[in-house]
Amino acid sequence: MGTRFDGLGALTGTASLEQLRTPLGLTGNAALLGRRLLVDIMTAAGFSNYPAEWWHFDFGNAFWRHFGRTSPGPIYRTIDPV
Repeated sequence: MGTRFDGLGALTGTASLEQLRTPLGLTGNAALLGRRLLVDIMTAAGFSNYPAEWWHFDFGNAFWRHFGRTSPGPIYRTIDPV
């Protein structure tokens, strides 16, 4: 996928490989296609992707609402401790 899971750096963004201006090579192209496949499958299943991390997907929470641009709001909310 181009970086380690939970890695830090410029290439961890979901679209970062799409935005490079240099040739990716065989390994880079495989990572790019892997990211595209992952995002396509997860978003088709209703998840949203946090764009700063190719591995980060959410469902039903505030990130899901914000990045997925779905309506209505989050379906999971915080609760007050009893």
